[in-house]
Amino acid sequence: MQFYKSDLLQYISGSISDTDLLEQLTELGLEVDQSKKEKNDLLIKLDLTPNRGDCFSLIGIARDVCAVNNLKLKLPKFKKQQQNLDSKKTISIDKSACSSYLGQIIKLKSKGKTPQHIKKTLKAADIGQVNPIVDITNYVMLHTGQPLHAFDNKKIGKKIYVKFPSKRTKLKLLDGATHEITKDFLTISDEKEVIALAGIMGCANSEVDETTQEIFLESACFEPASIRGNARKLGFQSEASLRFERGVDKEIQEYAINFAGQLYAEIFGGDFSKIFKQSKN
Repeated sequence: MQFYKSDLLQYISGSISDTDLLEQLTELGLEVDQSKKEKNDLLIKLDLTPNRGDCFSLIGIARDVCAVNNLKLKLPKFKKQQQNLDSKKTISIDKSACSSYLGQIIKLKSKGKTPQHIKKTLKAADIGQVNPIVDITNYVMLHTGQPLHAFDNKKIGKKIYVKFPSKRTKLKLLDGATHEITKDFLTISDEKEVIALAGIMGCANSEVDETTQEIFLESACFEPASIRGNARKLGFQSEASLRFERGVDKEIQEYAINFAGQLYAEIFGGDFSKIFKQSKN
């Protein structure tokens, strides 16, 4: 996990010196692999152990720093956008593998550009820019620890299924490679086909691009056991699987989708549907 101190301080109600911060992170078990002064900021790289999945986010790290300094965690509030888009989606989940699944349709009103502060955060984390739609999902993930995925809504059906496939299936993923998956890979599907490997990576058949005008934004909580090891079986690790394998906060899915919604509204403008939900409760 790599980030700028200025991004971390957004969530801390007080000041802390560079030296104290670096010492405290290590004392908290968040080993500082390296740090580098850049202009008026400090770039910090942590070597996190597998049991600290909660700290694959700025909020998670800030929570620990606040606790050790007896400071208050500052969490901004994000309001639901006005839901004036009359669109329908049905969600069905395998409750053994997914505790909750939220989705929202957003119709973008204009072409947007990735703001500089988002570019800075992504660059610090060594996450490449893709396009403004995807950059927002990655930015929110780095802040909250909740991976999001944006589908081109015009390329997918009206029914979303979180399920294990009934047979071996070949998929072309967003990395451009074709992979064969077995029955133990959790998938996101519509009425016709698989559109993503749950918690790992989307498929090319539902990819957003420069022509995308309407997205279906996913914010889900997949159980670690349903994701763990599957990305490595395919020869890679994604930012999403890195977090889902370790477990994400089960209460942050709606917060993350509203965080992203506010950014989409600010950068693109847009019409929003209601948030579609399904959970095992």
